[in-house]
Amino acid sequence: MFYTMLAKFEGMSLTKGMELLADAVDDMNYLKMRDAAHGIKGSSGYIAASHLHYAGYFIQEKYEYD
Repeated sequence: MFYTMLAKFEGMSLTKGMELLADAVDDMNYLKMRDAAHGIKGSSGYIAASHLHYAGYFIQEKYEYD
């Protein structure tokens, strides 16, 4: 079951989230960065990828009030 969740996470959530985050960084769009980081944080928390989860958390918090 874990491998099924991991494959789904990698194939859909992580790839899309990282692409969104990279585009937001290129555009210097802080709201998009926050939203992309939120998505990465949520999906990585779902599969217990704690380092990625916390990275998303800190990016989201940095731009929460900007």
